[in-house]
Amino acid sequence: MGYLSDEAVDADPSLPRRFDNGDMMYAQAQYALAPVILAHADRDLPLAVANFADVTKLEALIAAGRYEVVARPAPTIALLRRR
Repeated sequence: MGYLSDEAVDADPSLPRRFDNGDMMYAQAQYALAPVILAHADRDLPLAVANFADVTKLEALIAAGRYEVVARPAPTIALLRRR
């Protein structure tokens, strides 16, 4: 399952961390959805969890029309399906 966010995620664990908030948001989502694997680097998967810090950025992503909302349990969290 894909992972979308407005917060950057550190992709290389061997490098010093630069994106603490994004890393924590990703880790919390991954923990909550285990055993499902969230692929933050793959934007072409049919389903994606959107986990945003800024609700207006999530609204803009949805309005762009690339995804449809499957579920929205919170203003900044959504399960999206690619169109």
